[in-house]
Amino acid sequence: MLTNAAIVENKDGQFSIEELDLSEPGPGEVRVKMQACGICRSDLSALAGIERVQFPAVLGHEAGGLLGVRHGAPGHGHSGQV
Repeated sequence: MLTNAAIVENKDGQFSIEELDLSEPGPGEVRVKMQACGICRSDLSALAGIERVQFPAVLGHEAGGLLGVRHGAPGHGHSGQV
């Protein structure tokens, strides 16, 4: 499954948008089609070297999108906005 991510290679580095190949969701997992993602203060602290993070890193964990449920996941058969 191909996706785009904001990747930073090192402390104080610049973000670049890159395509990543992720495995498909497994049993009990869901896929979210991201519509927006924010960079928060803890992401900026990681970028500045204040928070420990292994580089290269994908930052941005405050997000919203559309939920697509995988067979066998809790609530199977439902989808919607998250």
